[in-house]
Amino acid sequence: MLQSLMNFCHFPEFGLDARVFIFAPVAGLGWLLAYIDLIRLGFKQKTYGMPIAALALNIVWEGLYAYMYWAHDGMFYGGYMMACVNTAWFVADCLILYTHIKWGKKDFVKFADEKLFWPWFAALMIMAVIVEITWLQAYGVRANGCTAIVQNLPMSILFIFLLFIRKSTEGQSMNIALGKMFGTIGAWLAIAVYPSLQDPLNIWVGVACTAFDMVYCVLLYKQFKAEGKNPWFPSRPADPAKVNLEKSPVFNPKTDEIVDGKIVTKVSSN
Repeated sequence: MLQSLMNFCHFPEFGLDARVFIFAPVAGLGWLLAYIDLIRLGFKQKTYGMPIAALALNIVWEGLYAYMYWAHDGMFYGGYMMACVNTAWFVADCLILYTHIKWGKKDFVKFADEKLFWPWFAALMIMAVIVEITWLQAYGVRANGCTAIVQNLPMSILFIFLLFIRKSTEGQSMNIALGKMFGTIGAWLAIAVYPSLQDPLNIWVGVACTAFDMVYCVLLYKQFKAEGKNPWFPSRPADPAKVNLEKSPVFNPKTDEIVDGKIVTKVSSN
């Protein structure tokens, strides 16, 4: 029955395929859910929630392929449906980018001089443009599907790194974690069943992305519990009786200490 539906909905002359039509909305809605919470928490907590390297690749990819879809009158992988999805993603990413520009320096100064913030930001954006255009030139119309999965792998890893660097749930939520995971799974499945994109790289990178996303969901859930917060309603006040930061998955007793209800890195006496 599903195969009959897919055959019925296969319109190659319009760039539409039922396999994309079934799974791509999962990717679109999943990531849009994550983006909405990234924006909401960014403005509410005066922070940013997406690592800048991941954001640079994301916003360039979405801007580039939103243009490609509309410029080619929908005659591109996914048709007008993905044109609308990519445009919505790009607009959301612009707001997320603003939160990083506005509040990104407070994390950056932990590793480098503040005056290097803008050169580093510019270098990452230029790198992202070069990478995405090179992929497009190398793979043509297959590039959007290939890069969508491949660049999600470092993104999945960077979200875990952000959790360990901040040692808190700042800027994060289970909506973001689950939205990202299911959004990536939707994109991966849409690509995995599409004949021209079926190759070992896309398949196994998709598996790796899902694995890291699951790890991130578990770590974030445990961190919310360690902070005494309800993982599904993090805006509610923490329950002091349930706070136990020593059980936090990001707490290392050898290098960290708990000060004023926060996990901080010990200051070296040297």
